[in-house]
Amino acid sequence: MKSQSFTARIGGRDYTLSAQDDPARLKRIAEYLDRKIGEASMHTALNGEIAAVIAGLSVTEELFNAKDEAQRLRNQLFEIAKGNPAEGASRDA
Repeated sequence: MKSQSFTARIGGRDYTLSAQDDPARLKRIAEYLDRKIGEASMHTALNGEIAAVIAGLSVTEELFNAKDEAQRLRNQLFEIAKGNPAEGASRDA
């Protein structure tokens, strides 16, 4: 599959990115990261590099939270499939 290149502005700088599968998805990801860096910059009087690190930590926390929630739901489904829905529900706490 042929890759498609585009320019994305992230943290005030332009980057040429390329995607093979779904360029629109990569564009959304770049826009999201740019927003996160912008939010970090607005709340701090820090330089761009530090704002990017803070944004990266924020995005990574979101990723970890999503992974934890996905695992919790997998566990709950496993318990339901075993016929123990109460055990799966009790893991929510």
